[in-house]
Amino acid sequence: MTILVTGGTGLVGPRLLKRVTEAGIECRALVRPGKEPPDGVERAEGDILRPESLPAAVEGVTAVIHLAAVFRTRDDRQTPTLGRDKWM
Repeated sequence: MTILVTGGTGLVGPRLLKRVTEAGIECRALVRPGKEPPDGVERAEGDILRPESLPAAVEGVTAVIHLAAVFRTRDDRQTPTLGRDKWM
């Protein structure tokens, strides 16, 4: 079993990945360029805002734990619009 974790370098992701790998489960983290996942975790470079980076990240995984978040900014013109047309 291999689990992909988005947000693997954020606030919650590293803590979750540590516990899951300690339980003997293989993990892969979706990380943006320049970031590194915790020790013992496979790195999958990508970004939730770049859909073309996701197929390689999910290849061969059994489950996905989605922890990545897109936060609003004070200036709506800078807020990412991922799926906005579908949920707003």
